[in-house]
Amino acid sequence: MKVMVVGCGSIGRRHLDNLIALGVDDIIACDPNEDLRAPCVGKGISFYLDLHEAIVQNPDVTAAVICSPTHLHLEHASVLANCGVHLLIEKPLSHALAGIASLTALVEQNNLTAMMAMCYRFHPSLLAIKNLLEQGIVGRVYSVRIAGGHYLPDWHPQMDYRDEYTARASMGGGVLLTNVVHSLDSVRWLFGECTEVQFLVRTIGDLEIDTDDVAAGYLGLESGVLVHMYADFLQRNAQYRIEIIGQTGTIHWEFGDSAVLVYSDGDWQSFPAQCDPNQMYLDEMRAFIACIAHNTPSPVSLHEGLQDMLVLEAMRQSSDERRLISVPAYRASASTHAPDISSDLGDVCSVHSVFESVAT
Repeated sequence: MKVMVVGCGSIGRRHLDNLIALGVDDIIACDPNEDLRAPCVGKGISFYLDLHEAIVQNPDVTAAVICSPTHLHLEHASVLANCGVHLLIEKPLSHALAGIASLTALVEQNNLTAMMAMCYRFHPSLLAIKNLLEQGIVGRVYSVRIAGGHYLPDWHPQMDYRDEYTARASMGGGVLLTNVVHSLDSVRWLFGECTEVQFLVRTIGDLEIDTDDVAAGYLGLESGVLVHMYADFLQRNAQYRIEIIGQTGTIHWEFGDSAVLVYSDGDWQSFPAQCDPNQMYLDEMRAFIACIAHNTPSPVSLHEGLQDMLVLEAMRQSSDERRLISVPAYRASASTHAPDISSDLGDVCSVHSVFESVAT
């Protein structure tokens, strides 16, 4: 199997190393930044500065991992899907709804595996939480609090945060599309679909960015569960935690902990869970490769990525209009009126695709 990684920032390099660890021995890396060639040297990775050249020189590529800046996800995924390449796309699916339907149609037309890279669905602790919920350990769930954040300059300390895609609105940056998307996807996976949102998305800090740096609000789910969510780029002590309030107890977990805690019958119980941060990325890649090898459905389909996008758009609309937004009504409107760019792609295999090099 020949696998291409498009975008060699932080997450791209992680995927390259994990592909090697999983025994994939024919790997291509593509990024216009010549400086990012160095991490590939000595690893048996072919490096290209241009996506068009990489495709022309490697017509037998089987799969691609899209790790380019968010605003280029659909462009790069569409080029490769048109060439019959299976796709693992980093979150979020895009920075906007336009073009998602075209990519989905292209994937279905070519009978491709297309999977969203939602790594937390493979996190051992969240898998343990899902199992505990399915066992009914705290009874019916009433509410969820999920909060996290980090200081953006400390996220990739080897980089100038002002140059990263996360700091630039034009590239699909901001805390909503970078951090909230993880929390949202975990909520949908664990507790079901969102029907309404009331959110504030703001820029309140002193960072030199033109994107939102804090987002907070509530989600109402079809199940009746009420979710409070918070994320920022501002807090100096990086953290991520989930608290689940149920009929008969509480589940508590913090990122980095080696156990999930459950309060029930007047006492706390500890349920061990592996906490190697790279494990979820390895298991995610294993799942993607297995889907291709066995022609089985993706565990995190493009539809899941679209659903996340629809709720994220509703959050932003709620903040802009300062009101509660009904997600089903927004979903119908979005799917009806989202622009379709399929006619603009032409023969996408011959498109000269150049993308900005920004660490993802």
